[in-house]
Amino acid sequence: MFYFRNDNPLGPINLQTGLKYARGVYVKWLDDDDLMNPGCVESLVRVMEAFPEVALATTARDPIGPDGQVITDLANLYEPIFPQNFLARGSDILRACLTGAIPAKGTFNPLGEPSCALVRRSQIPDSPFQLSADNGKGLLFDFVLYLRILQNSLIFYCYEKFVKYRRHQANTDKISPLLPNLAPAWFLMSLHAKANGLFGRDEEAQIALEHGLTRFEEFINDYGSRMPNEDLARLREWHSHWRGKYQRPSLIKPTPLKSARGFVLELPSQSIP
Repeated sequence: MFYFRNDNPLGPINLQTGLKYARGVYVKWLDDDDLMNPGCVESLVRVMEAFPEVALATTARDPIGPDGQVITDLANLYEPIFPQNFLARGSDILRACLTGAIPAKGTFNPLGEPSCALVRRSQIPDSPFQLSADNGKGLLFDFVLYLRILQNSLIFYCYEKFVKYRRHQANTDKISPLLPNLAPAWFLMSLHAKANGLFGRDEEAQIALEHGLTRFEEFINDYGSRMPNEDLARLREWHSHWRGKYQRPSLIKPTPLKSARGFVLELPSQSIP
């Protein structure tokens, strides 16, 4: 076992440091205040071994407070995206997330925070937490990683809640400096996805861009009071500019999906306990 103490345990720098020292076939992150239930790693690795095309396996989670108890008021936000295990093309799931067909339900990442994920190390690209050289300081770095590795591979999602994700004020305070970069994240990820051919139809790409603009506006409304005034003004200017450039009227919005029917490749029910 190798232990390295990181003096900056926050965000993509922290995860990148872990990758630097990783030597195994798989990478499993666990934030220092989150918890894994017994069987988590074993179950996800079993699926990855059975399906070599899977680059990322992730699991549902429960939100817990400082005392380790489930926060019942937030539990509905962290319900599994579908009430079943599923194996699917990563591109299908990414499109569903970016267009809003898989809603985020008030969380930053509908597919689960880094503590939920197991990744095949050979599939992790260089500079995995940034979309381009000029926007790697924040964004939604965990979903950026998923976006970059899943476009040409498979994902496994486990609906059993193998992870307990910690929510408390100290945790919230840590992300405050990243808020100005998080605000436009979904919009910028949709632009990246469009440029890299993720969307098969122009209409679908447009829906994703508009969904990103909507989330951008919601983020400003929800978190603007916690940002420096100059950052807030800059974000509003960006949003206005992008809305004028990309927003189109009367687009049909996707209905939130209730099940994985339609893009499930296989239900590996025998592959996990």
